[in-house]
Amino acid sequence: MRNVCKQLSLTSFFLFIVFTGTPSAAADKNALINDLYHRSGLKMQLDWMQNNFADARALFGDDVQQADEATRKMMVLLDQSLKEKFSDQRVRGIVLDHLDRDLSVQQLEQILGIMDDPIWQRAWELEGRAYQPAGIGQMQQYIAQRLENKPPRSSRVGLVSELIDVTDAVDLTLEMAIQGALMASRIMMEKLGKTEITEKQMEDAARRQMENYREQYRDMLTAQMLYIYRYMSDNQLKAYIQLYSSPIMRKLNNTVTGALLAVMR
Repeated sequence: MRNVCKQLSLTSFFLFIVFTGTPSAAADKNALINDLYHRSGLKMQLDWMQNNFADARALFGDDVQQADEATRKMMVLLDQSLKEKFSDQRVRGIVLDHLDRDLSVQQLEQILGIMDDPIWQRAWELEGRAYQPAGIGQMQQYIAQRLENKPPRSSRVGLVSELIDVTDAVDLTLEMAIQGALMASRIMMEKLGKTEITEKQMEDAARRQMENYREQYRDMLTAQMLYIYRYMSDNQLKAYIQLYSSPIMRKLNNTVTGALLAVMR
């Protein structure tokens, strides 16, 4: 390709870039984005979101079945709206748009290079296994029994705490819970045509309430990560934390966080 380009005049070379180079570059970037989408665990996170937020009963619990007729009807309307908001096409489109907007081809290649690291692949494998339906039950059992009966080393807890901090896991979990509550309230108020409370008032109240659960969320995430990465040594976990601490992975983390929260708005 370079030899061919050298033989072109400046004008024809410019036209070559405009009419053939740009679509090729766009296609290459789309391929990188799709590769990242599948290799980053994003699909797994989005499936989790749909399981936890795209169903009225998942948000409000089984108590909905004991509610009065008017409330049950509202739940049906809410459920329909949630299904639309969390449709596969909408969710995937928002996430891919964020990746395309925030990351260059070079950055995507750098991220995918990091994901080729055996440490990253091992962590990704363990994360995927843990969040399968069978894995979630095993994780709950492990937390309830093993961690209670045999507390982990303080140094191990410290490593997991470091991973929680570098991934902003507590803040993201809290923000997801807040946005989930706001999303449901917003939909219901629109359906009912009520405007007694502003969205800012709703958000302020939700943030005050959820902040009280910060330590509980941290404890929950600590227990989950102790389970998920139990087959990684301390040195492997340190290496994983180091990979996640790089500026490019921090940028990816911020991009993904923005995309997940955009899905809920």
